[in-house]
Amino acid sequence: MLIERTNAGLARTVANGTKLGRKSILTPSIKRRVTELKEGGLSIRKISDEIGINRGAIQRFLSDTKTVSEIV
Repeated sequence: MLIERTNAGLARTVANGTKLGRKSILTPSIKRRVTELKEGGLSIRKISDEIGINRGAIQRFLSDTKTVSEIV
């Protein structure tokens, strides 16, 4: 019964347009900057140090995105 009520509440929330989950730290401007730095030849570690975001987030973003046109 508890699971049914939880699932119903989640479904209702999603139906109202609420986005579930943690907010992304990668804003569109940060995504553009990461892409520019990577295309400029910087390593993921140096990009991470310069922007202040952990390497995992940058690696995940770069593996999901293949071209700059997908970002903009």
